Amino acid sequence: MKVVSNTTPIISLASIGQLSLLADLFGQIYIPQAVYQEIKAKKSFGHQEIDDSCFQVVTIQGNSYLGFLLNELDRGEAEAIFLAKELQSDILII
Repeated sequence: MKVVSNTTPIISLASIGQLSLLADLFGQIYIPQAVYQEIKAKKSFGHQEIDDSCFQVVTIQGNSYLGFLLNELDRGEAEAIFLAKELQSDILII
């Protein structure tokens, strides 16, 4: 099963000490580069945990619709949606 996550679920689960739920439920979690950068930008919840082996940082390959998504969403959300489409993921956690 392929699972892609946005920033907010990772930070939220880390803030209550339950980030391991993602690995327990899904094993591997794919995140776009923008999500990784958003989490690493501040030494806050999820900052260290995001480097766990269950998270795989993936650079999106195309960007044909990224500009359209950026009109309404922040970069992490837009890249998460785009990555889910590229990977043909089963689940997108936003």
